[in-house]
Amino acid sequence: MKTFKFLSMLLCAGAFVVVAPATARAESGVAISSKSLGVKPEAELKSAIAKARAANPAAFKRVERLPAAVEKLDKARRGRFASVSRELWHLGKPALLPMLEMLAVKGPARGNMTDTAWTTLRVSLIEAVGMHRDPVAVPVLGSILDHETEHYVVRAAAEALGRIGDDASAKKLAELATAPGPKQAAVLSGIADCRRAVAVSRVAKFLESPTDYETTKLALRSLGSMGSSWAWQTANVKKSGEESSVRPVAAEALVRAFARFEDKELRLAAQKAILMVDDPSTPNVIESVKSQADAETRSALELLAKKFAANPARKYQ
Repeated sequence: MKTFKFLSMLLCAGAFVVVAPATARAESGVAISSKSLGVKPEAELKSAIAKARAANPAAFKRVERLPAAVEKLDKARRGRFASVSRELWHLGKPALLPMLEMLAVKGPARGNMTDTAWTTLRVSLIEAVGMHRDPVAVPVLGSILDHETEHYVVRAAAEALGRIGDDASAKKLAELATAPGPKQAAVLSGIADCRRAVAVSRVAKFLESPTDYETTKLALRSLGSMGSSWAWQTANVKKSGEESSVRPVAAEALVRAFARFEDKELRLAAQKAILMVDDPSTPNVIESVKSQADAETRSALELLAKKFAANPARKYQ
């Protein structure tokens, strides 16, 4: 709440803002250059920005004050990074195109911004854009995913694309999340917000093959989030109509992974994800897997079935 009030004061009351050297305008966005979008998407974005600026210049002025506000918040942060994503989202839909402009067309030069302030600025903009779930942001977010390498920025772009969840973005995220490479961990973490069948089936299949410990844990967590019974109660997620193609697939993949794992921590991670998904098909899957398991695994699966039956999260739904 304090962060929200402080940022609101800085963004909405220009008299209180001291414009730092870092807010000098650059000839590209803080994440990408608009040239990376391609000729048509770049022209469409710039046209939309021009119309929005003419209709509501105040929204652009508020977002232009963001870098100075972030620098102030960064100096007072207590954790690894400050976060202003939700506060930006609360500026409303008029702030969407100003934020896209700062990300991809013309943003502040970094100047003397610290690493943490620069990351906060870029990640907060991306996250806030994703919260709007507007397809107009897809070309920018996709280009960030293609060209950016910083872990937190890539993860934020994956999360934002996942929230929008159009077919092409879901497929792209699924491919990047399951292909070895420098971006895999960030995308595999960010894909947790992509609750589309194409993404869930790809991550479920990926989980069948041996991989390193940390990547496996990320896949388990993401499957749990993708199939989350709580998430599927919300209108934005439910409107895809793919719940029956997502939650059972996630549940089966997680139960089978639970049975394969001998590592206690991986089994615990799988169990948490199974309880998060809480799909009605789970008891039948457990029984099916149990019939083919050794004695130790059968015992673990029986305990899992009891925990599922008494899932504490269900009574709050």
